[in-house]
Amino acid sequence: MSSPAPGHPAPSGTPLYKKLIIIPFVIFALAVAVLVVQQVRTGEIIHKGIDIKGGVSVTIPLEQAVDSIALQGQLSQAFPGSEFTVRSLTQTGQSTGVIVSADMDIADQQQVDSLISTLSSLLEIPLEPGQYTLEGVGSALGRSFFRGMIVSVLVSLVLMSLVVFLYFRNAVSSTYVVLSVIFDIIITLAIVNLLGMKLGAAGIAAFLMLIGYSVDTDILLTTRVTRRKEGSIADRVREAMITGMTMTATTLVALVLGMLLTDSEVIRQIMTILFIGLMVDVLTTWMQNAGLIRMHMEKKYHG
Repeated sequence: MSSPAPGHPAPSGTPLYKKLIIIPFVIFALAVAVLVVQQVRTGEIIHKGIDIKGGVSVTIPLEQAVDSIALQGQLSQAFPGSEFTVRSLTQTGQSTGVIVSADMDIADQQQVDSLISTLSSLLEIPLEPGQYTLEGVGSALGRSFFRGMIVSVLVSLVLMSLVVFLYFRNAVSSTYVVLSVIFDIIITLAIVNLLGMKLGAAGIAAFLMLIGYSVDTDILLTTRVTRRKEGSIADRVREAMITGMTMTATTLVALVLGMLLTDSEVIRQIMTILFIGLMVDVLTTWMQNAGLIRMHMEKKYHG
C-alpha cells in the first residue's frame, strides 16, 4: 500500500503494516516471560557454560577421531549431577585431540583424579601426567568474567544509542532504532534459553556481533526513509527492505554453511546465535521499526 503524497488525506481504515507492528511486541512480551521464568527457576537469566560458571578443562592429544556426543553421554552417566562439554580438535580435517570440560572444582583432587581415570578408560589410552593438559576456572573468577562480559554488552548498547542519536539528531528515530536492537537481543536470548544452549564467552561475543548487525539494518532503513525525499514513504521502506533482506539472506547462507562445515563447537555456537538473531532481526526491523518509522513520517506529513 503506497503512502499518500504530502498534503493529501490519509486513507481510511487501519493499514496492514500497523497491525503487523503488534507481532514483535507480543513476541517480546513472551521472551521477557521466558527469561523471568528462567531467573525464578534457576537463579540465572541464562544457561551458563563451564567457562563462565567455573570448572575444569582437560585437553588430550589424540590422533584418532572421537565421538564427542557419545563420550559426553558416557561421562554424564559416570558422574551424575555434573555437566560436561566435549569438543573435538581438528587440523586440516585430521583429528588432533579432544577437550573435555566439566563443572568440577579443580581443588577437589579426588574428583579430578577420578575424571582423568574415567577418561583413560573410555578413550582406552593411558593418561599419565604430561600426556594431557589440565586447566581450571574458579567459580569466583567465572562470575567476575561473566559480569565483565555483561558490562561490555551494556556499554556497547549505550555507546550505540549515543552514536545513533548523534547521527540522526532525532529522538524519535533514534529511539526506534535502539528499541529494535533491544528487542532483537532479548528475543534471541529467550530462544537460546529455550534451546537449552549453555552460553560461554563465545556466546556473549556473538551477542555483541548481533548488536552491530542489527544496528546496521536499522540505520539503513531509517536513513532511506527519513533522509530521502524521492518517492512515497512506502516506496522508500520497500527499497530499504529489498536491500536489507538481500544482505540478511546472503549472511544467513554463509552462517548455515559455516554451521554445517565447522568442527568447532565454539564457532558453531557463535553461528547458531547469529542465525537466530538475524531471523529475529527480520521481524524487529521490517515489521516493528519500519512500521513505527512509517507511522512517524506519515504523522509528520498529515498531522
